Amino acid sequence: MNDINLVSGRSLDIEKQAKRLKLLRIFAILSLLIVALVSIFFFIFTVSLPINSVKQNEQQTLSNISGLHKRLASYVLIKDRLTSIQSLIQKRTNYPQVVNTIISMVDPQLTVQSFDIEAGSITITITGGSLTPINQFINDMLNLANNGKLIKNLSIQSLSFSGAVNKYTLVMQSDLL
Repeated sequence: MNDINLVSGRSLDIEKQAKRLKLLRIFAILSLLIVALVSIFFFIFTVSLPINSVKQNEQQTLSNISGLHKRLASYVLIKDRLTSIQSLIQKRTNYPQVVNTIISMVDPQLTVQSFDIEAGSITITITGGSLTPINQFINDMLNLANNGKLIKNLSIQSLSFSGAVNKYTLVMQSDLL
């Protein structure tokens, strides 16, 4: 007997392909819908976001940055000036210390007539009624020059006596270290 197959194997394959095609079409349509919805969402988000406020925030941020730049520049300038001032202070001679040291060596019997500091040199004029305190002052200045603490090259410019007022006058000159 002949077997008659009313259901062919081909139709099963065609049905499987049709189901796959149907699923693929559904997946494609769903993907298209998802992409369309996401695009519409971003479009609405972009349209509803106020561009002016974003630009204003950008301008405000840029102005804050430029203000900070000015502050940074002024900070660097001030720091440089302070460094320069500090180096100048360290290099310069401490005149108050020099004056106080020399004046402290002056005997109470002596009078300082003048005390000039010019271009790294000191000129001091002392008067007194006796040569003994003047001699002591000269010795103290020599010790100070020999120790090399504040002065060097000590020289006596003049030593004179005024009979009218009965006073001796000593003028000394020295270089500062």
